[in-house]
Amino acid sequence: MIISFNNNEAANNVIRRMHTNKAELQESLTRLATGSKVDRVTEESEVQRLTAIITRYRSAKNNVNNAMSMTQAQEGFMEGVAKAIMRMGELAMMANDQTKSQADRDAYAGEYNSLYKFIDEGRQKDWNGRNLFTGETLQVSTGSESTDVTTLDGIDLNHDLNDNTIATATDATDGLDKVKWPPLNDDSTEVGSTDANLLKFYEIIRPAYEYTGPDPGVLADHQTASNYTKKTTPYHDISTITGARAVIERLDAALSAVAERRAKVGALQSALEGKSEFIDIAVENYEATRSRVNDVDIAEESTKMAKYNILMQSSTAILAQANQINANVLRLLS
Repeated sequence: MIISFNNNEAANNVIRRMHTNKAELQESLTRLATGSKVDRVTEESEVQRLTAIITRYRSAKNNVNNAMSMTQAQEGFMEGVAKAIMRMGELAMMANDQTKSQADRDAYAGEYNSLYKFIDEGRQKDWNGRNLFTGETLQVSTGSESTDVTTLDGIDLNHDLNDNTIATATDATDGLDKVKWPPLNDDSTEVGSTDANLLKFYEIIRPAYEYTGPDPGVLADHQTASNYTKKTTPYHDISTITGARAVIERLDAALSAVAERRAKVGALQSALEGKSEFIDIAVENYEATRSRVNDVDIAEESTKMAKYNILMQSSTAILAQANQINANVLRLLS
């Protein structure tokens, strides 16, 4: 090493190391202050990517919870329908007794009609602007990607009713049997051709109509649906023995139709519960991954800070000594 006035290699070396120690100390202080060890663009991008995934999963969890609430609303109504049908069967059985007076049967019919209205009105209930029982298939995002979708098969208790059968009516009485009947599938086939139990359910909740067209009217009048007005009572009225027996004959099949759809909703709920558990696991693991990338180890970083703090102090003291080296050159000249 050359001894000269113009260069102090030892001091320069100490200064370089002081700069390094200062940078490391500042980095440790920043990490301890923020709790994050991310200080590079690449690492920050990775943290943002993981955060975005976690955020999407949490949004998906809300979707799953909303879908679960909707299916619970469906299941709750159908539970009420099942109870109502059982009670309607009980009332029909009591009405199917010729030892009872007409006043008794009328009393049974009053309660029966209230239960009929409960079922008929409940089928029109909405959930967040969508009818619960139109059979519409819905897709719910249940993951972080656009392809993570769960399909909810619809529960259809609001089939379209045939408007064309009335055209074959021979008179007003025949028209009362044919107006708005039978219910149809989406492909215009009759419900009874694909689901006999569901047809029985519709027969239980089938409304009665009255002819309000021209009286006596001509055949064309009897074949016009607008000349028939829907009543608030069911087609099968248990105030008569005949009506009570008609209900009893259809009761078990109607209950089976409701039970089948409750089972379907139960399967959807199980699937949604599984998706919810998966989302919880995914969020837990993605958060752990993000933590490993982003979060500082306080114990490790505290030790590092103490190390570079000591090195800064020692470098300062050594620099003072190194600055004395050039002063010693004067002794050679004295």
